[in-house]
Amino acid sequence: MNTQETLCSQEPTFLPLESEDGPLLQAIYDRTPRLEDLFETVGAADAQSTYMALPEGLSFDNKYLVGAWVDGELAGAADVITSYPTPENATCGLLLIDVGQRGKGVGTALLAHVEEVVRQRGARTLTMLVQCRNILGGEFLSRRRYAQVDDNLGRVIPYRKPLI
Repeated sequence: MNTQETLCSQEPTFLPLESEDGPLLQAIYDRTPRLEDLFETVGAADAQSTYMALPEGLSFDNKYLVGAWVDGELAGAADVITSYPTPENATCGLLLIDVGQRGKGVGTALLAHVEEVVRQRGARTLTMLVQCRNILGGEFLSRRRYAQVDDNLGRVIPYRKPLI
């Protein structure tokens, strides 16, 4: 296999997701195999809940829902809350890459973009929340210098990285 075939035909472009992008995000959820093995519940409203989910006491100014676009198509998304759980921390509860875009650098580029945006917004650390059954997600983060944190969050394993 030619190495160039595994890379994106162009670098991803990162844009905040708008409500009209909801069906595109839902399509990525729907194409993700075995998603039900990772999450307690899955369904037709996954994308809608991604737009609405926000910790109590925070405003939508704290939410950064961004899409990674490749060749005009939504290739992945990240949902990040800044100043959570502390003012110096940001928390990413979703990093989802379309099945057809995995292994092509989209996830790495999206994560680097998220790190830069939250650093510019004042975060000193980024916590990534990974479903405990998502072994590949944990390995992906470990390769990018994220350390598993011992916080007991039930079905979610936090991985954290200093950004300074």
